[in-house]
Amino acid sequence: MQQERCTKEANNSNTDKSGPGESKTDTNKQSVNTNAFEIKQPVPTTASTTIESSKYSKRPSANSSSSSSSASSQREVGNNLSHRTPRKPQYTEGHHECEIFGKGPETAESGFLWDNCEKNPGHKKFIPVQNFTAKHLPNMKCDQQREMLRKAVDRTVRLRVRWTSVDRLDEDDFSEYRGTDRLRVGTGFIRHVSENKTGIPCPCLDCDGKVTRNHWTFTVQTAHHVVFNSEEARRTGVDLFYDNESSQRDGRMKTLQPVEAKWFNSAMDICVMLCVTHDESLANRISLSTLLSNHQNGKMPTTSTDRTVRLRVGWTSLERPLGNNRSVYRGTDTVHFGTGFLRHVTEEKSNKPCPCCECGGNVSRRHWTFTVQTACHVVFNTEEARKTKVDLFYDDIKHEANSRMKAVTAVKVLWSNPDSNFCTLLCATHDETLAQKIKLFKNPKYSSTWFPRRSNIINPYAPSGRIVIISHPHGQSKKITVGKCEYWGDISKAELSLRYHTPTCPGSSGAPLLLINCTGLSLDPSLMRWRGLVHSGTCGTASRKRRDQVNYCQSLVLLYNIRSTKS
Repeated sequence: MQQERCTKEANNSNTDKSGPGESKTDTNKQSVNTNAFEIKQPVPTTASTTIESSKYSKRPSANSSSSSSSASSQREVGNNLSHRTPRKPQYTEGHHECEIFGKGPETAESGFLWDNCEKNPGHKKFIPVQNFTAKHLPNMKCDQQREMLRKAVDRTVRLRVRWTSVDRLDEDDFSEYRGTDRLRVGTGFIRHVSENKTGIPCPCLDCDGKVTRNHWTFTVQTAHHVVFNSEEARRTGVDLFYDNESSQRDGRMKTLQPVEAKWFNSAMDICVMLCVTHDESLANRISLSTLLSNHQNGKMPTTSTDRTVRLRVGWTSLERPLGNNRSVYRGTDTVHFGTGFLRHVTEEKSNKPCPCCECGGNVSRRHWTFTVQTACHVVFNTEEARKTKVDLFYDDIKHEANSRMKAVTAVKVLWSNPDSNFCTLLCATHDETLAQKIKLFKNPKYSSTWFPRRSNIINPYAPSGRIVIISHPHGQSKKITVGKCEYWGDISKAELSLRYHTPTCPGSSGAPLLLINCTGLSLDPSLMRWRGLVHSGTCGTASRKRRDQVNYCQSLVLLYNIRSTKS
């Protein structure tokens, strides 16, 4: 039934031929503790609040009575609902998990639905982000994974959609709300974050493309059933940094409004929205580049691993576009600094021409090659790469003087994507000692959990493998849940679905799926940045025990399509 649903949606979609980079015309500082990622009790529902329960909420009866004063509020809420036709809990395959709010205050609505949830009573497996510790996920193998998870928390957002498009199909789960402003809540995940744009008009709703103003753009990925098109996107509030209840009161939570739905695909249940901000601190916080140790102004990093390198770029290409943050230096040799990360290291090559700048590809000489990943705004093209020094082992200011630091000149840009702000450099060395030291980094700890490359090494059923979801269940602050994979669809048979036991609730739709220690698909910057899977819904049945609930994602094909891309 799940596949029939996906096929039906695909046949009705007019957008499947579009790519992630195509635009449709109509169609976020609180730091997370290192050892713990307190949530206050949900705001109690008042007697005057009118609330419509979700499919998984216990609806209070209009005739119920209790001597307990704590139940009086819910009795009156039930009376307010007595004129409506109750929705019975449904655990049918393909049921999406947006949370539909009633007409009461948002906080009261959310609190009531949280307290009366029938799918996960008590929410014992939903861990507030600030309470998340290593004991909840003991199989994380390295500090980089923990750092990526903390960053993923910052990049997870709550979506409040205040409009349902009349363009939704009759069989759409939310077709009954077409043309209304009924509030529904889901979850999203920040993908690409652009560099500062200074010389081009700002597309935000306030500037409307008519004002040239410093701005940053970023995209938010969610499920297509959460945000259907640009019409709905422009009526959506994107809440960043809603980590606990106090975030709303003290101003740490930031809300932005998308400009458009940049790309969507109903078969894969994916929608990507374009957002704009003028807040530099916000842009820096959500930028993936902050994950790497920062060699700011060429200084040594405050923390470092051997794979982190300093980049000294001695040329700015004339091909850099206007509006680029270094466009004013085009055609000059003003040195700017950046940071990179060592990735693939090759075996020794002795009978092939060496591509280094000294040999120029004309001399067959023993050499080793390796790649360095950085941001596209640091090294824009091969012209700049050939003027870039890659400084390895610069862990202390003394290392530059005592020759412990090793410098290698980059050869060329192997791959770059300005939209996602990623660039991969090729480097070569004749220093066997250096090459062997770099090769020591490539051990099982790193190669299987930090540098995945091919889809044919996926093992979602690995004993230590877990699927982690960060979401806003019932519109509440962020919660983390952990579970195991149940079924990994066979793409060769057009099975787009991934099923798992990770707990979810209404409001979790569109939440990011993070694969931990599933060989070849761990927390990897490229996966987190633009290849993330999103939660679609639940496919449990009424007869299934709650502890055995099965949830699903129908965008599995993303991993296979992207993994074949050169990187």
